[in-house]
Amino acid sequence: MTVSSVENSVDRSFHYQAYREMLPEIGFNGGVPITEEFYAEFISGKHNEDVAAFLFPDDHQRGIKFTDDKEAMFRRLAKDKMQAVNGLYKLKKWIEDRGLRRAAVTNAPRENAELVISTLGLSDFFEFVIFGSECEHAKRSDPYLKALELLKVSKDHTFIFEDSVSGIKAGVAAGMPLLVC
Repeated sequence: MTVSSVENSVDRSFHYQAYREMLPEIGFNGGVPITEEFYAEFISGKHNEDVAAFLFPDDHQRGIKFTDDKEAMFRRLAKDKMQAVNGLYKLKKWIEDRGLRRAAVTNAPRENAELVISTLGLSDFFEFVIFGSECEHAKRSDPYLKALELLKVSKDHTFIFEDSVSGIKAGVAAGMPLLVC
């Protein structure tokens, strides 16, 4: 069985671009657009709750509204320009040819994940899509353990494709081998 992170298969530049456009509008960093280094260190791979708390430490609701608006901008930017990472379809075929069970596990908002999966032609590829936000402990191993349960497979016969720090930590906590991309 394979378990894959969904949104991470998409060029992250759409997220960076959205933050780069939106943060100056709220006066963040004195209205100067953020750098890729700042994005990589403080935003990329973080959960929206954490980003909201970082950007708006004194106004959680405003932070959540901002990250929701940023996700909507991501979808607008990515919708027509999204492309699969090199090798995705070869890997997909390899997995299918071997009859491996598969689930997608993501902490991305449902709308983002559904857009990515459908746009990349993966709607029929995954047997299940597990959303971290719908698990009791999204930031820990729960989403991966739920995938195992739904697929009725052992973690001893499973591997995870992952490229986010939080996903890697969750996979390790679940006791599953990882392929880090």
